[in-house]
Amino acid sequence: SDRSVNGKGLQVFGTVTKTAVATGAELVGYSGWSLSNYLEQPYNGDLDFGTGGYNISVWVNRDSSTGLRYVYSRGTADATETIRLGIRDSAIYFDYGNGAAYTQTNLTVPSAVWIHISCNVTAGGKGRVYLNGVEQTYSVNNVAPSPLMNATTYTSLIGRHYDNSSGIVFSGDIALLRVSGTIPSEEQIAKMYNDEKHLFATNAKATLYGTSDAVTALAYDDDTEL
Repeated sequence: SDRSVNGKGLQVFGTVTKTAVATGAELVGYSGWSLSNYLEQPYNGDLDFGTGGYNISVWVNRDSSTGLRYVYSRGTADATETIRLGIRDSAIYFDYGNGAAYTQTNLTVPSAVWIHISCNVTAGGKGRVYLNGVEQTYSVNNVAPSPLMNATTYTSLIGRHYDNSSGIVFSGDIALLRVSGTIPSEEQIAKMYNDEKHLFATNAKATLYGTSDAVTALAYDDDTEL
């Protein structure tokens, strides 16, 4: 379900596994990806960013892999896509359409631990990739098309790729994936990571219970800064 004002959720295909991100934590991650087990959103015009730009942010706990494993893709082929995000041991791969329009980092990507990835690009600009709040260095950093690519045939896939290949589906857990037409600043991306990392701790609480979403009280520990 999409509980925001947009109300545009995802369809579940097959069986997607839901597991707490840490012992006793309330936040869950999703896994068990395959060609038949994945999440999909039909064409969504809100993801037509035109001459603007976008940000994609996600937390992943991935298995080690020398080959690219795709977290998210929106499009139909390498030359016709809006977003494609893949990860392997040596790189984060962020593609924004038109074949050669992509960015690739050149630093080791951790596995078997929760990490935060944030990527953004503007039409006619170069992509930027942040790992745990820090911008990475790049082996490839090409310019995006302008306008950014879009078509009514573009669907969003989470956990698998639009190519029908089992070797590139994601292997690991995915949590808190979101796409925004507003690009956060470097300071905001660092804050996003530092605020959200506490949700992945043992016994971390993340749920508003009851019939109202009004926050009436907060507790703060000035020793632990939680």
